[in-house]
Amino acid sequence: MHRPSETRLRFFGLALFGLVVVADVGYLLLVRGLDLENHPLLTYPIEPDVDDVLGSIATATVGTVLTWLRPRNPIGWLVTVAGLSLALCTAGQAYGARALVLDDRLPFGALVLALTAGLWVVSVFVPVTLLVVRYPTGTLSGRWPARFERVALTGLVVHYVGYSMTREAVTDVVRDTSSVLTFQPVGIPLLIGGAAIVLIAAVLIIGEAAVRIRRRPGPERSALLLLLASTVTAALVIFFGPTERFGTVAYAAVLVAMAVGVLRHGALGIEVTLLTGDRNDPFAMLNRLGVPMGEAIDDQTLGSVLARLRDALGVEGIGIAGPAGAQVGTLPAEPLEVPLTFGGNLLGTMRVGPRVGRSAWTGADRRIAEAVAPLIAAVLHAVRIAEELRLEKERVVSATQAERGRLRQELHDGLGPALTGIGLGLDALAPTVPGEGAEMVSRLRAEVSSSLEETRRIIDDLRPAALDGADLVEALRRRTDQVRDAGLLEVSLEAPSVLPSLPPPVTAAAFRIAEEAITNVVRHAHASRCTVRIALDDRLVVEVRDDGVGWTGPRPGGVGTASMTERAERLGGTLLIERAEPGTRVRAELPVGAP
Repeated sequence: MHRPSETRLRFFGLALFGLVVVADVGYLLLVRGLDLENHPLLTYPIEPDVDDVLGSIATATVGTVLTWLRPRNPIGWLVTVAGLSLALCTAGQAYGARALVLDDRLPFGALVLALTAGLWVVSVFVPVTLLVVRYPTGTLSGRWPARFERVALTGLVVHYVGYSMTREAVTDVVRDTSSVLTFQPVGIPLLIGGAAIVLIAAVLIIGEAAVRIRRRPGPERSALLLLLASTVTAALVIFFGPTERFGTVAYAAVLVAMAVGVLRHGALGIEVTLLTGDRNDPFAMLNRLGVPMGEAIDDQTLGSVLARLRDALGVEGIGIAGPAGAQVGTLPAEPLEVPLTFGGNLLGTMRVGPRVGRSAWTGADRRIAEAVAPLIAAVLHAVRIAEELRLEKERVVSATQAERGRLRQELHDGLGPALTGIGLGLDALAPTVPGEGAEMVSRLRAEVSSSLEETRRIIDDLRPAALDGADLVEALRRRTDQVRDAGLLEVSLEAPSVLPSLPPPVTAAAFRIAEEAITNVVRHAHASRCTVRIALDDRLVVEVRDDGVGWTGPRPGGVGTASMTERAERLGGTLLIERAEPGTRVRAELPVGAP
């Protein structure tokens, strides 16, 4: 299914915000003249409610900002839906009242009243249920939250439909229902049932969120706790508060909680660094630096750490002077310099610029820089060790490949022809040897043939014969054609028409992994189809996917999985085997920089 681009999603969010503004402006225009005391048709005088207008616009504004920053995260869309529901509710009620009371030229007044009355409940319970269950990451944390979400959504739909079918959807605003077509016997049960479902879902979601608060890491826990407290309080105040003004303030508190969650705790993955950075929050600073330090170390690690440190300190630039130097941002001519030592060895010098908006650094800046210097020195040391290991691995792989090539050549040009010659000699000798001697010659001939086959197998293991005179794609195409033509499996190959030249170890490992995965599908998967995909970006990706019974773990006594994993890891790559829907997916990623 085609997914809309993030740009299109952002502009759709702006369009929804524009709809909220139009609805609020329409409400202010339509509500004029409806503040009539003791009117025979109006249930109560309708006065312009600035609180509802400001509430819907503020809610939609927060939602639009979040959808712009994270267009694929549902949190922003849920907030926008809450604001849009409130705006459409107030505008629809004003339109319906005006059409039935003041201006009979406006059509469908009762219908608009019925369709928009239930949106008020949507605007209140979307934050309490659908927003809370996904906050702060936008994802569901398990099967039960997903079920609770579906229950809440079902309840909201049932309640809205039921309320729209009742007489009260109109008589709450206008007394005259002579022109109203209602379905009271159906609407009332749906209204009550939907409300009960929503309340049950809200209790379950709030309970699940309370459990999730204990399990989340610090920043997420704080953001979720703040939002949960504000939404529950807002819902209680809106339904049981003494005046509507209290409800408006409580609803605004939810928006404030979301703003604090984003600005202070990085909710939705949005990091906002103010002028002071994280220098006043040591935990946040360590947490920010700890993310890249916990990941795999490569040539991008040092730059990533420096970028996070610059944001945490709120400085214009930071860099390291030395053999493995790096710099993020801009540095002045005379920056603050702090030596980086590890194990008594000087690795380099950390150079720190002034804080944003200042022209010089202070004594507090020096103390903070000196405090984080050991961490940066440890990262720098780890980067150097990782680089040395990478170079050593490349040297070992190169030496191994050279030795494998030499052995293959010697077996191919020496032992193989020698065994073939012995076999021919025994064939010539057999007719001249009588009796038991002939039987001995026959057994020797069989042993020579077996040794020759074993030699050929070893030669092929050192480098697959299928790759002689063919590139990886052509060799795999031949292999998949063989499997398909034999009637074993329907196999398809998805690969670029031309691959650039790859290092021989990478080509051999990729072919062997794909071949072993296809063999496993034929033998164990009970599949009807299999797809082999080859892709090349910064790494060579080999993926084999089938529609069989699914991966259940390595088979006892089997060596295929271990062999594939060893081939990938020997080159510094990775191998992943997992269940798919349906079947199994084997995915290998190999660095194309391997020698």
